Amino acid sequence: GISRRDLISERRDTKVVMPRHIAIYLCRHLTLRSLVFIGRRFGKRDHTTILSASRKIEKLRGADPEFDAKLTEFTTALAPQQ
Repeated sequence: GISRRDLISERRDTKVVMPRHIAIYLCRHLTLRSLVFIGRRFGKRDHTTILSASRKIEKLRGADPEFDAKLTEFTTALAPQQ
């Protein structure tokens, strides 16, 4: 329920931050794009911001099995079929 505009915006409220971090994580793990490229697509963010967001989601996956299961299901649905 988050718009593309919100994902690339400068907004930092929790309603937008978590979906943005998840989208960044998915971009890192489902594409071969560089951190710099992904950062440009997410509102000209620095590559370290992209790395930090991705690591935050990885840490949350390790700490919350329910979140991990949902994200795995979502990732599988989005992954290119081989």
